[in-house]
Amino acid sequence: MLKTHTCGELNLSNVGQHVTLAGWVNRRRDHGGLIFIDVRDRFGLTQITVDAEGAAHEISIEVVGAASESDALTVGREIARSNLFKCAIFGGDPNWGRVLSAIGVTHATFDPDALDVSFNGIQICRAGGIGEPRELVDLRDREVSVVVDLHAGDRRATIWTTDLTYDYVRENAEYST
Repeated sequence: MLKTHTCGELNLSNVGQHVTLAGWVNRRRDHGGLIFIDVRDRFGLTQITVDAEGAAHEISIEVVGAASESDALTVGREIARSNLFKCAIFGGDPNWGRVLSAIGVTHATFDPDALDVSFNGIQICRAGGIGEPRELVDLRDREVSVVVDLHAGDRRATIWTTDLTYDYVRENAEYST
């Protein structure tokens, strides 16, 4: 089977599409049942999530306007690790305050009064304050897109994660070795 994309070509427009990559496994990490596999080719790196164990949503977090790639990755990872953020997504709540809270604990370069946050294309946080009405955001689909603009530079990164559901907690609570 021939590849349809290189790792460097993939972006949010590919969410929900079937793609075929050719490369090698750069790194594998198990974060409590959610496995992240970094696939690398000579054009870039793509992170794949596997075995979501009862997750209801697959979430892409795209951080744009970062001062450095390191800042973009740090912010995206901090949001992705936030249990409060994950629970909000499961509950259908586009809670941009939980996104800002996760960003705030990083050492990334940003001005809190310049941050923009969009959920599924609806900018509900504009310049660190209220944007479009939250009621416009529909989180019923499995795929959720979150875009954070730090307005601090031209670097970007995308991190993928899942929500935190009752089934995920039950499966991991009942698991024993």
